Amino acid sequence: MTIRRPTRVTHLFPRRLASFRFAILLLFLVPMMVTVMAIVYKMSERAESVVYQLSSRIVEEIGEKVVARAAGIVRTAEGHLLSNAAVAAATRVIPGQVLFSDLFWQQVVFAPELTGIYIADRAGNFVQARTEPEPATRVIDRGVTPPTERIIVRDRDYRPLAHLEREPAFDPRERPWYVNTRPERHLQWTDAYRFSGSGRLGITATYPLLDGEGRILAVLGADATLDSLSAFLSRQDIGPNSAAFLLDDRDCVIAYPHHLQLDVRSEGASAGGSDIGSAEADGLPTTHEIRLPWVRNALTSIGPFGAAARSDHAYRSVTDGRTYLAHVISFGEGFGLPWRLVIVLDEADLLSEAQRALQESIVVSAIIVMLALFVVYPMAATFAESVEQLTRNTQLLRLFRPGEVVPVKSAFREIREMDQAICGMRDTMVLVESRLPTEVVRQLATGTLATDEPEFVRLCELGFSKYRAGAWDEAIAAFSEARRYAADDRVCALLIAHCERLRSGGGPPDPGDPNDPIMTRA
Repeated sequence: MTIRRPTRVTHLFPRRLASFRFAILLLFLVPMMVTVMAIVYKMSERAESVVYQLSSRIVEEIGEKVVARAAGIVRTAEGHLLSNAAVAAATRVIPGQVLFSDLFWQQVVFAPELTGIYIADRAGNFVQARTEPEPATRVIDRGVTPPTERIIVRDRDYRPLAHLEREPAFDPRERPWYVNTRPERHLQWTDAYRFSGSGRLGITATYPLLDGEGRILAVLGADATLDSLSAFLSRQDIGPNSAAFLLDDRDCVIAYPHHLQLDVRSEGASAGGSDIGSAEADGLPTTHEIRLPWVRNALTSIGPFGAAARSDHAYRSVTDGRTYLAHVISFGEGFGLPWRLVIVLDEADLLSEAQRALQESIVVSAIIVMLALFVVYPMAATFAESVEQLTRNTQLLRLFRPGEVVPVKSAFREIREMDQAICGMRDTMVLVESRLPTEVVRQLATGTLATDEPEFVRLCELGFSKYRAGAWDEAIAAFSEARRYAADDRVCALLIAHCERLRSGGGPPDPGDPNDPIMTRA
């Protein structure tokens, strides 16, 4: 037989109510899921600030290294030129000077950043030691007739390998590095350009020797390659889609990672075939000429040279749905090289670790929720089954079916106490049912007494006590007296007839005996 819920509850809640099992799981899972969602939201909210903080640290670290590397090239060239200037000022003679050839060779061999060191005077004499396009020393002497140019190809140990002597076709006084040198006693730099002999990217530093009237007597020069800066930028592990670039004041890219294939123009080499090239931007791409879209967009987003670029600001650009942040560091103006270091960071590269941590947190949270669900669900199921059984037992007692009541076993103290109370009620009903007719007990249990007169209730209770004591005459007297207050009460009449039968010597009948007249009438 299926026991339905009370009619009053059904009217109040027409829909099916949630079970204890569902309620317990809901109370557990909802706060946990809300907590997980709050954590995820908070982490995503902090993502942008994390990006800027991380990018600032990357920019600061790489900027310090690049500036230090560039300053090292400048200091190397400056130190050699100043020492050479002191030697040249003391000798005053350039043609045929073996001293210069030996000195320049030692300097260029032990300074890999420098590819050539040389000196030229206003008479057109020239002494050079170089490592590119091949290691050699070169002397042009215009103090003899006819003028001569002698080139000696050497190995790394300065041993001669080949000799070439000819009439000079090269005049250093016509070269831009000589023409553009100002009569000022400080180091001067050309713009970046590609050396005609080797095709490598570099710059030239010059220093003038002046006479007493401030006129140029000779110009010392040093060619410094920028390949070391590009190699250094290539070694920076910024991210798969991030890179650092070095720009000069013409917005030309003078150093960049080797793995990036930038579009470089090649319009021919400078005249003369020497690696002492011009200062024109020969073969150097400007920011607008770069073929890679994300590089071009990121570098142009910072504006042209001279714009008020802020070092603490990240310039944002979007290419193919990816966001790039460009940071600018200006340096070099103190030694005549107004360069800008631009570090382009892919926002996805910066967020990769944060996203990985976020995904791991979500996975760990899901695992915890699942494990907790496996633990909580059996507990919720056990508790719900206990409550459901208590509900069934209560309904069985209301229907006066104590024999069908099943004890409930539970680890919860409250469930045990409720079960003990229900079992006590069951035992009482069984005891009363064994001493009274079923109809009488059912009417008493359902509250169908005819009157609520206090005296009537007192007399009924007295009759029940005498009935349990076996005093049949006194029980009959008490029930008979009670009928004075409720003459039509059927329960009292049944009890009186039952007591008279017991008084006549029949003894307490078996409640389940079908021959019992009271049971038959009931």
